[in-house]
Amino acid sequence: MKFISIGGFFHDLNYTFYDSDNLQSLISVEEERFSRIKGHSLLDDNISTDFLGLDYILSHTHTKPEDIDYCVLSDKIDSPFAHQILGFFPSAKVVRIGHHKSHIFNVRALNTLPDTEQADCIILDGYGDNLSGQFGNMMCFSFECHGSFDQSASLGLLYTSATQHLGLGSFGNEGKLQGLAPYGEYKPEYSIHNLMSIDNKKIIFDQKLNSHTGFQDQELYAVAALATNEYYSEVIPKRFPDEPLERQHMDFAFTVQEDIFSFIIKLINQCFPEPSKNLLFSGGMAQNSTLINRMKILTGYQRVITSTSCSDRGNSLGALFAFLSTFSIELPTPNNFLGIEINPLSQEKEIDLLPHIAHAAELINSGKVLAIVDGRAELGARALGNRSIIANPNSTAIRDHINSTIKKRELFRPFAPICIDSYAKQYFDFSLDDFNMTRCVKATPLAGEKYPGIVHVDGTSRLQILSNSDSHRLIYKLMIECLKSHGIEVLLNTSLNQAGQAIVNTYNEAYDTSKAMGIDALLSKKGLEVLS
Repeated sequence: MKFISIGGFFHDLNYTFYDSDNLQSLISVEEERFSRIKGHSLLDDNISTDFLGLDYILSHTHTKPEDIDYCVLSDKIDSPFAHQILGFFPSAKVVRIGHHKSHIFNVRALNTLPDTEQADCIILDGYGDNLSGQFGNMMCFSFECHGSFDQSASLGLLYTSATQHLGLGSFGNEGKLQGLAPYGEYKPEYSIHNLMSIDNKKIIFDQKLNSHTGFQDQELYAVAALATNEYYSEVIPKRFPDEPLERQHMDFAFTVQEDIFSFIIKLINQCFPEPSKNLLFSGGMAQNSTLINRMKILTGYQRVITSTSCSDRGNSLGALFAFLSTFSIELPTPNNFLGIEINPLSQEKEIDLLPHIAHAAELINSGKVLAIVDGRAELGARALGNRSIIANPNSTAIRDHINSTIKKRELFRPFAPICIDSYAKQYFDFSLDDFNMTRCVKATPLAGEKYPGIVHVDGTSRLQILSNSDSHRLIYKLMIECLKSHGIEVLLNTSLNQAGQAIVNTYNEAYDTSKAMGIDALLSKKGLEVLS
């Protein structure tokens, strides 16, 4: 049987394909990687949606639209765009999973969990299916929902509206608030602590936090909630993007984030008074790697499990896995690399990459900035070494250079470290699940001394760890060479994209983008190309 799944009906449109007769057939892609419009939204009248990701899937798998047996939709609420998409697949049976169930199954699809172990589950999102989240339990691939959180009390929208109030952007820009917050201090005059409460496992907001009267449509509701936060406007003037960031903005960011995080910990403890060993956490709020660290420390769970695509951009994958779990179908092994394959040598003789890798390591050692493209694209907003910018983080100057000159973004934005597992403990305090940039962990004093470019102002780093299972990858080979020849154990890793644009998809995009950004060289299976 052949399956197509669709997610991201409001933003971050995405698709997943699977042929049950071929375990290697799983593909999951985001429309933004093809349209080059970040956060590609079906609801934006200024965006033309040609469903390029669907075209790629069908052509790559040699599948005709009429060959699709099931079309799985992540959301239950009807959408005119859903009808348009369904018209592409005339023979397919239609299945609707549910927005938040799709979120939690995205995390389950990308993580191993023993069939005999129960996991508590919580989804905290902006909005979807007229809710802002759910909670329940999962055993194997069976999810039992125990309760829901109303759309009128959305922690996700509350966080996004704070981001927007500071002039940092709206959906998809919440990481800027996360990066800014550690520069501030807690100020009671900005606190929202007393405006949130929990009643019988229900989230209650004071009206000031979310004006929503008269809006029944969830998208209109979200726009209103973001634009009319009365409380934020009372305590601090709205900042516009061209205005300087001042101390008051940092303090506001810290205080709001701290109050939301503390509330989430309290909510989890009330929803799960007798917690299991594992907590699966999904939805837009689960993209916050600082929050994941706080949950791991303060909730007592042995594992806090999330994914690099737990926002709407991974909902097609989650919806598909939720549906496949009802069949007696063997499910694919968890894998974050589900997008386009870069293979510029498809019909050419392979070259000896060792001299190119050695040259790349020399450039990194000398302070140059490299791009690296290899294999299949990562699903989600985290570049895990297949569509990355790489540098030696032995100074804060390289961090500032990449922020200001290469990526042209705010100087307060941190960068992530990538490290081989056998050296990671020297530099970071991490546990089992901290290997895909999903959680900020404490950096050791040695990390701050040797590699300050990847240690944030609060002493944390959003860590990625490679192991022997990655030995076939170009990034692993490059790290081994950097270690062997130059003693560099940790590299700076950030996504290969210009500010405001999607991560590159193809080799040509990688080359053109690297050239335009002023990156010094590009490493791929084609070899090392010096660009400047």
